[in-house]
Amino acid sequence: DMSVAVTYSHYPMHTQDDAFNVNLAEEGIIGDLSTEFELTPFVKGVAYDSAVYKTDYIDTRGIIDRYGGSQYEHFNNTVGVNLDWLMEEDKNMALSVSRQDNISFTDEFKDQELVAYTETVGYEQKFGAFISAGVNASYVQNTYPAASNRPDSASQGYSAHTTMKLTAWTVG
Repeated sequence: DMSVAVTYSHYPMHTQDDAFNVNLAEEGIIGDLSTEFELTPFVKGVAYDSAVYKTDYIDTRGIIDRYGGSQYEHFNNTVGVNLDWLMEEDKNMALSVSRQDNISFTDEFKDQELVAYTETVGYEQKFGAFISAGVNASYVQNTYPAASNRPDSASQGYSAHTTMKLTAWTVG
């Protein structure tokens, strides 16, 4: 597995210099475990657990800085379930729930410890063979159990999307 992340950070208020970064695969121990299951022929799901143990070097803003940052050793684990309900041939409903835990092994970054819950629901409709559209709603709750100066937070997100296939491929 080879991963490359390319990022560009732009600061329109000129509070700091813009930055272009290329980062190779992350170092650490990464484990993903998942299983698919079928509740009915029309309701299928995936249960998963993604665990990461690694050491990052970050600056005071929490941005990776391999050359001047402080050592941030942590464990991050996300457990969740994704469900898909094929209501009809052209209608699909999706539901996802997950819990993320971030545990710091460095006292300097104890305020980064996090427990986050995420719930997402979505609906997608096909309009013919080449066009589909859908809507999603998500809700996230964050708590910081080790940080007395950091308030808990909650956020909501809503989105709509349209997909259009420009070509058709048939094998026969």
